[in-house]
Amino acid sequence: MTTDRYRLLFVDDEPEILSSLRRTFHKDYEIKTAVGGRAGIAALREYQIDLIICDQRMPDIGGDEVLKAARELHPDAVRILLTGYSDIQALMRCVNDAQISKYIAKPWETEALRRIVADALENLRISRRLKAVPTSPDLFLAQCEKEHALINELGTDLLAAFSEKYRRPLLDRVLRFYTMYFKFHFDGEERYMVSIRYPGYEPHREMHARFIRELELLKERFDRNEDVYASVKDLYLSLVDGHIPATDAELTKYIKDNCYPPASWSTS
Repeated sequence: MTTDRYRLLFVDDEPEILSSLRRTFHKDYEIKTAVGGRAGIAALREYQIDLIICDQRMPDIGGDEVLKAARELHPDAVRILLTGYSDIQALMRCVNDAQISKYIAKPWETEALRRIVADALENLRISRRLKAVPTSPDLFLAQCEKEHALINELGTDLLAAFSEKYRRPLLDRVLRFYTMYFKFHFDGEERYMVSIRYPGYEPHREMHARFIRELELLKERFDRNEDVYASVKDLYLSLVDGHIPATDAELTKYIKDNCYPPASWSTS
């Protein structure tokens, strides 16, 4: 998708159910609705969908058929079955044919449904990022080197801006970059370490978690219009002085020692 907002599709034959779902999620996501199974399949053909919640019992086409079509048209989309009936056969079809992610019974608890959707979309985000992780040690290390060079460039800009009057826009840029870097690259790097059974995974995971916590604190303070220059500088310095050189050197050596020849490459 070209937007940062996930696109959700709700399919039900009851307009009031669709209205309730829209009210629950419209502030955070782009919402599409379809009244009935045929309209749901038509919407799947028309739009790129990230997550679909579909009722099972509809008069034209059952939810299991709609979710099966969703799997064929949008294989990575999250598929959730919504029903107020104990229809074991339909559930089995959804599990076997549509590979649903969740089964939700009517009536649902709103906050629980919010959490289910948020967790499912977070897993989808990570899955999509992992598909972009290079499939060879050389390519992966080249990606690390490129991204680390970028963060060093931003850090240099940050340190040079100490006495500049445009610090706030620069800090905003740095904070947004940190968000991208830790949320996306580090997630892929951690999964990569797991896939090659790298023994340094746990220290890496702990450092990742620490930086995420510090980043969230920085963003919170920034939103209150506090001057967070010193804190951002400290975070950058601890990053480049700690994680990047050590992890790169250790990971490079481990890959060269354990992941060659290519036949030994593992993605499990």
